[in-house]
Amino acid sequence: VRKTLIWPVSLLLAGMLSGCVSQNAASTRIKAFSDATTLVTSNMKAGLDTTENKYFDVQVQRAVVDYDKNGFQPGQFKPLFTPESRSIRNAVLDSFALYGQNLSAMMGNEQLDEFDAATKAFGTKLTALSQTITNTKLFTTKSRPLSDSEVAIVTTAIEGVGTLFIEWKREKSIREAVTAMDTNVQVICEALTNDLKVLRQMVANEYQEGQIAEDQFIRHNNLDPVTKRAEIRALAQSVVDQRNADATFAAMEQSVVNWRAAHKQLLQVFEKDKTQIDALVQQLIADGTRIKAFYDSLQK
Repeated sequence: VRKTLIWPVSLLLAGMLSGCVSQNAASTRIKAFSDATTLVTSNMKAGLDTTENKYFDVQVQRAVVDYDKNGFQPGQFKPLFTPESRSIRNAVLDSFALYGQNLSAMMGNEQLDEFDAATKAFGTKLTALSQTITNTKLFTTKSRPLSDSEVAIVTTAIEGVGTLFIEWKREKSIREAVTAMDTNVQVICEALTNDLKVLRQMVANEYQEGQIAEDQFIRHNNLDPVTKRAEIRALAQSVVDQRNADATFAAMEQSVVNWRAAHKQLLQVFEKDKTQIDALVQQLIADGTRIKAFYDSLQK
């Protein structure tokens, strides 16, 4: 009789062990997705900081070479971001990072009541910011501001994320959370990608106008050899900086596209074939590293 019981019991134990291994594998991958998301979003925020600072530097250099002709014109110094628009962009990026951290917590990687409270507080902040987006029409397409209906779609998605955070329940299943979030992720990622394209073009235009002004200054002023050499060097450095700024924005755009793709495939962590989600997470890590490399080159 004992022998007849050995196989069922052993099969049961094997199934239990298999389930534990599968759950651990999913938990590890969700944690990797969370960490990659934090890496990308933190480096995107740093990249925006750096490009904003360089944007101002270009305006200063242009003011210097135009000074004899135009004098000091305070109105020519225009920030890349207003405080409101920057806070919204930061909040959107922070929401992605916090979302990833919450998914990881749901898999048992975190057990902190304070973390849940912070999630709900951030959700309240995020929903409040949606009105600012409506008022400022922050996100744009490449050629025009968003229409009222397009703004409404974006703000609804952001409010949806905020509501998800406010109502976050640790016991909710990963599948339920990811499915509920996916439409909002798609809308926000599309808006963010378009926004980055507009910022990329604004920065490129500023560099180009500054280079034209610098070139005219060199051509039409009787500079001594040492000064002329320094000005030509500054012009050449501006070209290098423009390329690095453009590469930074290109890397940020691609990282948003890749994050969206990773989220769409995230439930693959529970399937036997995890090849695609593993590759996408590795791509996100590479994206975050690439963004940092480009904005670091801007700071030199």
